[in-house]
Amino acid sequence: MHLDERRFQEDFAALPEPGDHDALVGPALLLLRLHPAREGFRGFVDAGVGVMDVSRPAIFYHDASGNLQTLEGAEIFGFDWCYSVGVGIEWTWYRRAFGAMVESRFVNAPGRTEPAHSIATLRSGIQYTIPRIAWFGSHSSGR
Repeated sequence: MHLDERRFQEDFAALPEPGDHDALVGPALLLLRLHPAREGFRGFVDAGVGVMDVSRPAIFYHDASGNLQTLEGAEIFGFDWCYSVGVGIEWTWYRRAFGAMVESRFVNAPGRTEPAHSIATLRSGIQYTIPRIAWFGSHSSGR
């Protein structure tokens, strides 16, 4: 989330010092994904819950007198619960462990503070499928 420098200048009559002023948003999610059981290109939808951490870095600026002032960083949300929904396309090939994906995701953290925070992302990546362990998921015939 980006700092609105125009609004900062209206509120403090100064511009912040150069640097990284973006708030950091970090959701950790547990998702349930539904997709066709075939290899190749396939669509998917998923939904889940998790926790989101949103933190704001410290901001330094010079006031009208030329004195250096500091707005301390803060945890806006300290691990508040959130929910997420996503849709996308993935490509898998079971004979190879690698695949690729493109997804769009919406995450909302209603939180204990106002306003609630929501993020929407579009991302792509390479995925790796963990090979099946012999004792996990194997079927015995009972013979």
